[in-house]
Amino acid sequence: MKEQDNILERVGKTMPYKVPEGYHQRLQRHIVEQTATRNATRRHVARRVTLWWAGVAVAAGVMLGVGLAIHSTPTEQFDQMLNTLTDDQCNTLAGYYESDHFLMNFE
Repeated sequence: MKEQDNILERVGKTMPYKVPEGYHQRLQRHIVEQTATRNATRRHVARRVTLWWAGVAVAAGVMLGVGLAIHSTPTEQFDQMLNTLTDDQCNTLAGYYESDHFLMNFE
């Protein structure tokens, strides 16, 4: 214990190292710049990924719409489908059509 006390007395309470003037201010500025750059890069990547997925969704919607337009049901098949409905189902369907503003104004 005496040996440790002797070593501590020789070192004293002064700091054994020094940093250059303005080191902490430069370090802080550097950290802020690096953080801002990384955040901007992450936002850029996130935006590109979001736009990519939005493009995929739009492309899928267009392909689905085109596919449905190409394979639309002919009038004969629609009439056959209507013939398979019960009276209650037909009345419900007619109610939907009557309340649809687009179909009411379509001629």
